[in-house]
Amino acid sequence: MKLRTWVILGLLISASVVLSQWREMRVFWLLTMKQCRGCDLRGVELAGKDLQGADLREADLSQANLSEANLAGIDLSNATLVQANISLANLLNANLQNTDLRGANLSGTTLIQANLRQADLSWSTLIFAELTGADLGGADLRQAEIHGATLVQARLEGAIMPDGLAR
Repeated sequence: MKLRTWVILGLLISASVVLSQWREMRVFWLLTMKQCRGCDLRGVELAGKDLQGADLREADLSQANLSEANLAGIDLSNATLVQANISLANLLNANLQNTDLRGANLSGTTLIQANLRQADLSWSTLIFAELTGADLGGADLRQAEIHGATLVQARLEGAIMPDGLAR
């Protein structure tokens, strides 16, 4: 019985190490090739990294740290960034269409001309975010904190605002 327990414990530890190394390889690939479509990158540390123009369509970056990263022109369409830290990042001309950003921290983030159509921004923090010219058509902003955000020329048709009312 004791041997079996030790064997199972050893297998679990080995699997954990392999998964950790696999995730590190994906991050290396992403930083090198600027693409990782559909990758599982939950909880990765990418603060301050240059991912300009990267292809991360359908990737899972839940709880990832992307603060102060250069994400200009990135394609995050249909991606999941639940509770991700994207504060102070540059998302100029980024594609975030149909992206799940529930509970994400986008404070101070540059989202000028970003495509946020049908994005779920509920419970997210957009304090002092720069959304000039952003397309938020059909986006869900329920319970989002948008104090001090710049929404000059932002498109809000069909968006659900923080108070729950549709525009």
